[in-house]
Amino acid sequence: MREMIVPKLMQDLQIDERGYPIPYFVPFVNGKPNFKYQDAKKKEICRKYMKCHICGNRLFDKSFWFICGPLGYLNHVSSDEAMHEDCARFSMKYCPHLVNLKAERKVTEGALGGQLDYKPDRLFLVKADKLFFIGSVHTKFRIKETHSFHYVENKLVPL
Repeated sequence: MREMIVPKLMQDLQIDERGYPIPYFVPFVNGKPNFKYQDAKKKEICRKYMKCHICGNRLFDKSFWFICGPLGYLNHVSSDEAMHEDCARFSMKYCPHLVNLKAERKVTEGALGGQLDYKPDRLFLVKADKLFFIGSVHTKFRIKETHSFHYVENKLVPL
């Protein structure tokens, strides 16, 4: 694994056995992080107190960042909560699930309407200045800035 430069906002996160920071949203099962799911209670805390999905610290006013595929980008909707720019960019650079095209994708039958059962070949890093919560799962956002990424030889790179 290449050397990681962890943003200041993420430096209080626990580290897993591979050396990766464990994002705030990750639930622990039998004392171990389960990266395939989001902790529903932490998701609710992020929404209620405007906290970052990755580091758990308070978000900055009118600066909400999302990582989404083409469908989420088109609809301005995410099933993940907002992040700080530094936390989102760190995730785009180091998260094994995002960085590698062939990383296994969790598919939960009927859990999220419109969720693709395959990993899209393109991702978007989006800055929003306004959020709207839709039910307990989705967040709608107003886009202010977009950065596109795609996979080249199985690795995520800027477009």
